[in-house]
Amino acid sequence: MTLHKRVELGAAAGRECGSCTVCCTMMAVPDLDKKENIVCKHATCDGCGIYKKRPDNCRDFNCHWRQSPPGVFGLFDRALRPDRCGFLMTVSRDVESVGSACINIYAYDKQVPDQPGNTLEQWLAHINAMRVDYRLVWAWEGEA
Repeated sequence: MTLHKRVELGAAAGRECGSCTVCCTMMAVPDLDKKENIVCKHATCDGCGIYKKRPDNCRDFNCHWRQSPPGVFGLFDRALRPDRCGFLMTVSRDVESVGSACINIYAYDKQVPDQPGNTLEQWLAHINAMRVDYRLVWAWEGEA
């Protein structure tokens, strides 16, 4: 079910995927016949194994962290790369109300071992304070 239409923005300068492969698991990739929440056969410990020749579905997708210029998240900046925080963010436009944007947060890990504290809880408190609309989707234990 599609509730929101994703806003496609390019990657900001200085934002590279590196070894992060969270979208390689979380997102469906029709060009590769890959379903959501299944690790892509091209994902490696060093990142995407076919990054330079990846299909358009992958090439066109940029998570919210990658779309945002370095420094925009303040103290959260480095911690919000999806493989470091336990969740992936995308920006969507609500199809029902033109001009209304929403941050979709796909939580895939209850606790990321190398992060002190609860980054997701801290981030939700931060965006609540800024009065930003968001939608939280739990994506572990078969939930999507």
